[in-house]
Amino acid sequence: MLIRVRQFGAAHSSAFPDGSRGAELFALVAMIIAEMEGHATSQDTGRRAAKERTVQTKAALQSLRADLEALSRTARAMKRTTPGIADKFQMPRSSGAQASLIAARSFATNAEPLKDEFIRRGMSPTFREDLGAKIEALSDSIGSRAEKAGARVAATVAISEASEKGRDAVGELDAVVRNVFREDHSALAEWESASHVERAPHHAAVNPPAPNTPAKE
Repeated sequence: MLIRVRQFGAAHSSAFPDGSRGAELFALVAMIIAEMEGHATSQDTGRRAAKERTVQTKAALQSLRADLEALSRTARAMKRTTPGIADKFQMPRSSGAQASLIAARSFATNAEPLKDEFIRRGMSPTFREDLGAKIEALSDSIGSRAEKAGARVAATVAISEASEKGRDAVGELDAVVRNVFREDHSALAEWESASHVERAPHHAAVNPPAPNTPAKE
């Protein structure tokens, strides 16, 4: 609707000279359209970035959990020589990112004094450092995804607010245009078409017919 109104103003610009309220309002509509387009671009960019981050978060989580499972499996194999160790490396019940991060930080702390024993059993010499890097990667990915989602929501709100400003401008323009073209029915019909807002049809609720009640004898 705003684009149609902008086109109407451009086609009839001579009827709205500089300094008139009509010219100001058509300029405002053009500015609002540009603002909405900018927010729409940010919204789409945020949506795509959030989707990409979701994929990255999933991959980071899978990689982290693979390390946790290796540590847990190795700890269970050590329980005869190191009593109680298996309890320190139990896999979390939830496979979610937050639960896995909490478990990973605990594993990293508990593995530090036993680092040599894990390495002796085939773990990578840098497993502790690798685990720390994966914890950081997953944490950063989760934070970035939340940030992108927040930006997308902000853009959506901004579009709604700009749309409302555009409706207000067109509402004021309606009186101006009708005054300027009060004798030009063709221009008024064009304006009514341009400023018309399509709305979803509203269907009134239909009450079902009452069941037939048998007559009393």
